Amino acid sequence: MKNILADVELDMNGKRFSWQAICKLPFIEETSLLSEVARVENTLTDEESQRNKLGMDVLFFHVTYPLAKNSFFL
Repeated sequence: MKNILADVELDMNGKRFSWQAICKLPFIEETSLLSEVARVENTLTDEESQRNKLGMDVLFFHVTYPLAKNSFFL
């Protein structure tokens, strides 16, 4: 198996271990990305298509969080 991380630069600024590093990925051409997405967009399930649409924001609180009762009806 080829090590795909061999070609990716890692930003170790302030990190001790390589798994904590930030991977510096190259930029993707927007036109290429959009054309590839268009090719497979019609193969998505209904659930996957729904996740790709804009919707309402949802905020979760643990019941013990002090503001949970006040925020429930917002």
